[in-house]
Amino acid sequence: TVVSGNQHSSGFPVENLLTHDKVEIHGKNYWVSPSGVPGTFILSLGCKMRFAAIRLVNTRSCGYNAWSTRQFRLLTSLTQSGPWTQVLESPELEDSRQQQDPLPLQVIALDTTTTAQYVKFQMITWYGAGGGLMFFDIQRN
Repeated sequence: TVVSGNQHSSGFPVENLLTHDKVEIHGKNYWVSPSGVPGTFILSLGCKMRFAAIRLVNTRSCGYNAWSTRQFRLLTSLTQSGPWTQVLESPELEDSRQQQDPLPLQVIALDTTTTAQYVKFQMITWYGAGGGLMFFDIQRN
């Protein structure tokens, strides 16, 4: 579940990235950060989970083709208030603004296997007006 996060507007909440749809629908099934601001969100996994990778689908903000995450950092914690441990600084993601549906599901290995109940996503850089994601999940061991 979503604990917190920033968003471009009410049509693009963090909750949208919890479901993996094959086609982007404007304002319905993806999250975008505020224009020119690094996006961030915190998810609760509901209980402690051990995992070594994440799965994600970048966004392009269909209809605009103006938002795409370039690079992000992932941190984990056993509690909502931290302390937080960085488990990934992502490779540079491909610019998805010119890609067609379905956008590719990417599996990205963490720097180390981790056990956590909370996951924090921090955008570092983006393409275009800002970043976002169409889907995000952990990949359990």
